[in-house]
Amino acid sequence: PRISAAQAWDTVTGTNTAQEGNKTIVAIIDSGLNNGLNATAHPDIAANIWLNPNDSTEDGIDNDGVGGIDDLSGWNFVTNTSAASSNNPNDTTGHGTNIAGVVGARGNNGLGVAGVAWRIKLLPLRASTSSEKRDAATYVRAINGHPANYDADLSNDVRVAVVVHPWVMSIYDETLFSAMNQSVNDSQAAYPAPNTIQATWAIGSYLATLQGVSANLDLIKPGMIVTIASSTSPTRVLDKWGTGGTRIIALSGAASGSGTTPTFVSFSGARVPGPQAPINVCAAGNLNVNLDLTPRFPACLPSPLIVCVGSSSENADDRPTAGAGNLSNYGQNSVDLFAPGENIRTTKIGSPAYGVSNGSSLAAAQVAGAVALMTLHYPLASREAIAAAVKTAVDARASLSTKCVSGGRLNLERAVTTTP
Repeated sequence: PRISAAQAWDTVTGTNTAQEGNKTIVAIIDSGLNNGLNATAHPDIAANIWLNPNDSTEDGIDNDGVGGIDDLSGWNFVTNTSAASSNNPNDTTGHGTNIAGVVGARGNNGLGVAGVAWRIKLLPLRASTSSEKRDAATYVRAINGHPANYDADLSNDVRVAVVVHPWVMSIYDETLFSAMNQSVNDSQAAYPAPNTIQATWAIGSYLATLQGVSANLDLIKPGMIVTIASSTSPTRVLDKWGTGGTRIIALSGAASGSGTTPTFVSFSGARVPGPQAPINVCAAGNLNVNLDLTPRFPACLPSPLIVCVGSSSENADDRPTAGAGNLSNYGQNSVDLFAPGENIRTTKIGSPAYGVSNGSSLAAAQVAGAVALMTLHYPLASREAIAAAVKTAVDARASLSTKCVSGGRLNLERAVTTTP
């Protein structure tokens, strides 16, 4: 009821035909999902798990020629070999199953819960271990596919429409950014190379002097994320002064360097996504961090196809909370919208098969489900239009007015009844 789901379902719940349902795939990059091949799939999810039409039999052969043997339904990118041993994306921690249930547990089937989108296809991509390791290289492999791309298994009118990223990293990774914005089959010309500019730093300073070609320096704008060669910690540009070949920038975090020794800074601005890039719905994180000042990834990557979601409470005040005593990350210029993330009932592995979970990953799952329904309901709308529309499909809340761009919490009915 918090997101007006019942009213939205009067308009669209998914699709009742397998042909149409297969056209909207939500990839979940997480701890995995039992797909029914090597472990029993959750009964509330089984009917919605994507099955590869080009490699549907465990026969020890790479029938679809993409480099993975028997890639029947998803892939395990933690092991990530070409052998059939990696065709098992089964959930090891339960988190992926939590997310899948919120996005797309089968609705109106007499079982425990209904996902936001009742009839879509869920593609499990396991990229984290039992210790919940967050490794950028593994996630890049999962986004790009094994070792080619899942686009090879999909026809022209069927694609991964949404990718859920319920994980957060503090380190900026250029390859991750590129992977999220274009598949490996897209034209590499869609992106310029990362820019490098000579800079001089004062240790511990929030100001930096940049020197370089004026045209390159002009590209640096407030709000951009910069990374310094001598530091793995990203920071955000708050302001900029100067003309010609020299600029002074104010940063959200202290610049690290070695006195006045020149180093280099790379920076990332918004880019035009490639033609196969999905809409990426990302969790903001659960550490009560202002992402305007301390960016986290992939949620803060600047792209029109990235939607950053914070977690709001189950109470009427809709305060930013991640449940279980945690507080959601926020950012008036970084987090796009909030969705409920406290005490969310969803699917679980083992027994009992249902339970309560918390956090911004559950909030992101709700928005991913909304995007899936919008993609089905508005098949002619562009990805950019749908991503922009879901960011404003909210109920304005005073408690969120300075915590996110939209100032509100997801309203599913508004998302599916307002033409993008």
